[in-house]
Amino acid sequence: MVSHEGSWLSGTNNAEAGLIMPGIVLLGSKFQQETAPNVAMDRAEIDSVDEMLDTPAGKFENVLKVEETTPLEPSEKEFKFYAPGVGLIQEEVLKLVKYVLPEVQETGKLEMKSSVRSVQIAGDTIEVELNSSSTISEFKLDRENKRVCFNVEGTAGAGGRTEISIGRILEGPYTVMIDSQATNDFEVAPADASGETAISISYPGNNHNIAISGANVVPEFPLSAIGASAAIVGLVIFISRCKFIGVFMKRAS
Repeated sequence: MVSHEGSWLSGTNNAEAGLIMPGIVLLGSKFQQETAPNVAMDRAEIDSVDEMLDTPAGKFENVLKVEETTPLEPSEKEFKFYAPGVGLIQEEVLKLVKYVLPEVQETGKLEMKSSVRSVQIAGDTIEVELNSSSTISEFKLDRENKRVCFNVEGTAGAGGRTEISIGRILEGPYTVMIDSQATNDFEVAPADASGETAISISYPGNNHNIAISGANVVPEFPLSAIGASAAIVGLVIFISRCKFIGVFMKRAS
């Protein structure tokens, strides 16, 4: 840098910030690019929105042509050209030579990896299948609270998703917590032919703790099953008593 000539600060000496490029481009629209009295007073007008331009970096269509003027030099005009998705490609005789666009990750195309985690239920080892775009760790089953917890580690700024065969260890309905905050950003798939239910959870990138709570731990009996079992036991006892009374009456006669 050799000089600060032409520099200014908004809010100082009646200087005000301007607009480099409007969000909505309209043919013929005018706007002030900078307002610093006696220092910089550039203003712009959109002359065209459909120019074609050849540069060393390539050929561009639908190019925006902007005419810049200033009351500090009334006889001077300057033209700048902007290409969609690229930006400034020509200023007077200077033309764009090379450009590189940043890579944009396509949404909805996550790289999913399969893995298996094991938990112990009533002395049996149950294998749980997971399919996730994140790295899974600290996978465990809390039988007392009927909850599965695990950590996911992903890439900051990128979305993540984990699918788990939850029906092997927990029965619904389900609630999901991400970093101790309840979320509705999950889907429960209907039970397949094997009777297993799967749940898919979506979350923003980076690291999270996920907890899935259910109604019962499989193969723990739900209350309805316990009630049915009690009814069967009661029926067996009733029949046994009836047989005993019948034998007793025969002996009495």
